[in-house]
Amino acid sequence: VAFLASLDAGGQAIMKGDGNQLVTVADSTTFSEFNPPAINNRDTVAFAVRALGSGSGLAVYAATRDNAIRLVVDRSDGFTDLSTLPGLTDGNVVVFSGSPVAGGQSIAERSVYGGPITTIADSTAFAGLDQAPTVNNPGTVAFTGSRLGSGLNGVFTVRNGVITTVVDSSGPFHVFSGGPSINARGRVVFHALLDAGSGGVFTSSADGVVRQIADDSGTFVGLSGGPALNNRGTVAFRAALPNGGAGLFTGPDAVADRVIATGDLVDGRVVIGLQFFRGLNNRGQLAFVAYFSDNSIALFRADPNP
Repeated sequence: VAFLASLDAGGQAIMKGDGNQLVTVADSTTFSEFNPPAINNRDTVAFAVRALGSGSGLAVYAATRDNAIRLVVDRSDGFTDLSTLPGLTDGNVVVFSGSPVAGGQSIAERSVYGGPITTIADSTAFAGLDQAPTVNNPGTVAFTGSRLGSGLNGVFTVRNGVITTVVDSSGPFHVFSGGPSINARGRVVFHALLDAGSGGVFTSSADGVVRQIADDSGTFVGLSGGPALNNRGTVAFRAALPNGGAGLFTGPDAVADRVIATGDLVDGRVVIGLQFFRGLNNRGQLAFVAYFSDNSIALFRADPNP
């Protein structure tokens, strides 16, 4: 698990750990501030560095398994801002969002080891591009944005320069939250608000079949962006509950599909809040942050039942 933390001694750090060993990937002795990182199956961690005070993005770096930190992209590559939540393949290709010197916004990719920067999508075709694009191992990038000309908001994928509309606001959908997730089969999970007013978590297969996973009209009263999807087809998301609490779920049943919820006891402490964003791997393990009634905070990994 890779995560961003604020340190007791001051500043921030990008950390990674497996529950046994905790490693500092980078901290404020070298960099100013960070955005939350991404991690792949090779233990490479990618992260954006920003100016102090939650300022603009300065660069994107990656730390490989041996903890060697490599510069992926910075402002000298033709950007004025690189504040992004990067995506990362097992082949160590980083996908990121940036603001080019020429203006507008773009989503691009580059290898951890250097080489050309490839533009995936930019302001010649889109407005409001996602700052948290995602990518699968075959190299398909998924993101939210609005198509110029039609003005339709939607979720899109790009593979080998070919743009595909996964779903857009021409149908029952009104607006899409940033931070979709895509698996190796090209299936995408996303959060959206409907024209009718409700919101939900949905998946779309590579051939365009949309399926609702959960909505906020009954069992749940609010669903968050950043749902996760693995290669097995498991979906994980955070949802608010009618009783005022919240939980992490893998399906529409608040009991059978519950991973954890507020009010639960973990390590003898009462959970009062939960944070989750794309924290799901192909083993079905979930990573999340829990807030407790004694004002403590902890990062956990939930393992599926054997």
